[in-house]
Amino acid sequence: MIDFNKPVRTRDGRKARIVATDAAGKFPVVALVTGYDGNEYPDTFLLSGSSYSGLDESSEDLVQVPEQRRRYFNAGDAYPAASGAATRYGRDKWDVFEVIEEDGEIVSTRRIPKDSPELVEA
Repeated sequence: MIDFNKPVRTRDGRKARIVATDAAGKFPVVALVTGYDGNEYPDTFLLSGSSYSGLDESSEDLVQVPEQRRRYFNAGDAYPAASGAATRYGRDKWDVFEVIEEDGEIVSTRRIPKDSPELVEA
């Protein structure tokens, strides 16, 4: 079940903004979906987020935007040591790896140079 109080998007990644969840009729969810041209267009959905009453998934369906989790690891001499955050010692000595996860899956990684202004005192 989708929590319409949290951000949603279409299954193919387009932004969607919920306008109502109590419209009369078979499709009570009303959303403004961003089209490929950048404009918003109204569309209706089932409470499940489905864009139509069929059983198959569609790229038009609404899905919850996954929450991102950022993790940081010190880039050690041989193996990165998980620290949960870049320690001052790590910032002074090594670069830092940033890993971004969505729903437990790694979606992005990058190496932040030790002299980067992003690595500031917390």
